[in-house]
Amino acid sequence: SGENIADILPGPRVVPGGAALNVARALGRLGANAAYLAPVSADENGQRLRQALRDDRVQILPEKPSPKPCSLAVVSVDENGQPAYQFSRDGTADADFHFADLPPIPANAELLHLVGALALDSNAGDAFEKIAHAAAKQQIPVCIDPNIRPALIRDEPALRARLNRIFQIANIVKLSDEDAQFLFPKNLESAFHQLLAAGPKTVVMTRGENGAEARTARIAVSVPARKIAVADSVGAGDCFAAALLFFLHRRQALNAAANGQIDKNAMQSALTFAAAAAAVNCQRPGCNPPTLADLPPLPPLPLTPPPVPSAPAPAV
Repeated sequence: SGENIADILPGPRVVPGGAALNVARALGRLGANAAYLAPVSADENGQRLRQALRDDRVQILPEKPSPKPCSLAVVSVDENGQPAYQFSRDGTADADFHFADLPPIPANAELLHLVGALALDSNAGDAFEKIAHAAAKQQIPVCIDPNIRPALIRDEPALRARLNRIFQIANIVKLSDEDAQFLFPKNLESAFHQLLAAGPKTVVMTRGENGAEARTARIAVSVPARKIAVADSVGAGDCFAAALLFFLHRRQALNAAANGQIDKNAMQSALTFAAAAAAVNCQRPGCNPPTLADLPPLPPLPLTPPPVPSAPAPAV
């Protein structure tokens, strides 16, 4: 759940964007049973977004298109492949709606992934916060990616307060080192400690060329970044998040991560798989998530050890 935006790339070329929509599409391409929960516009750009979601086998909730216009972002990319954005989001479908406009979260949902500051800092911020609380009430694990855009924040104190409330009910936090530096300017180590103390059980941080790391109260794991030729980094963090959650689900480790009980090997494998997915995306212009065929094979599930036979009862 979160923003959906038509990205206008150099050319110009219009492509589907928005962090939450990117995550949903990336999950769908990997083969996950994914649904996107936020209004999508009925206008021409919104129809592009809706078709992209359908092409990647993502269910759209709500099904009825919004009469409000689609959010827009003009994207420029510097010589290092780093994107910059100029947004138009006033009165748009994904930024101006109420919680009552949404269908309920499906009863069979196994995770709610909520992205990010653009959604939470919009007129629909209250609705997105209520989505997180609804999931927690249904005992559905919540993952939050703050996805901070400092130059676009309208009300920083309100955004920080809203994020803090969501952190208290979240199970997993995925954030970038840039997010961490904004939210916890003291240092990155402080970010891990403060987030784990706030309530989340697993914190995952991407660090660009320095790789990624994850912490729980029990483990600390890191993986290096892949050495690749970067086209641009548009959507890289979103592909990383999708691949991480997909891997944890396929390895039957999602609940363990949500409860802070995941073991070190499983988390290291998940980070490695997610980094590979982000690397594939970075070699393609725009957000173009990989399929499973583009990635290293998933490792087999660990064999369940045979039950230990109980000692015979003492003879009498």
